[in-house]
Amino acid sequence: MINFKRFTATFDSIDKLLHKVNYNELLNVTSYMTSDLFTTNDKSRNINSSTNNLYKLYAVINHIGDNLNSGHYYSYIRSSDNRWFLVDDAHCQHASSNEILNHPEAFMLFYVKVCPTSISMNHFNNRK
Repeated sequence: MINFKRFTATFDSIDKLLHKVNYNELLNVTSYMTSDLFTTNDKSRNINSSTNNLYKLYAVINHIGDNLNSGHYYSYIRSSDNRWFLVDDAHCQHASSNEILNHPEAFMLFYVKVCPTSISMNHFNNRK
């Protein structure tokens, strides 16, 4: 889970930051891992391999509103068959990955670890 700090605080106010944050559907965390995990004796784990440290975006929570005191939350959820849905209270409809990745109100991102054997470019090129 990644939670964006979407506010700035001063002595007398807290303001919401309204700029767009760029993020990807695939997140490779290899470069952020401690070198202590890279052991030469345990080759079966192969932690150093970048394909073992990939995560796929499966949900995004957005906040609509100009400040932190009011507004509305809604989410985008990826189904098990790789389709995106906009879920807003009792309303649910299909959404495109382009819509999700270009939305300026992203507040929280949820990623799930990808099994290296299941990675295929077609999986992401055939997004709906």
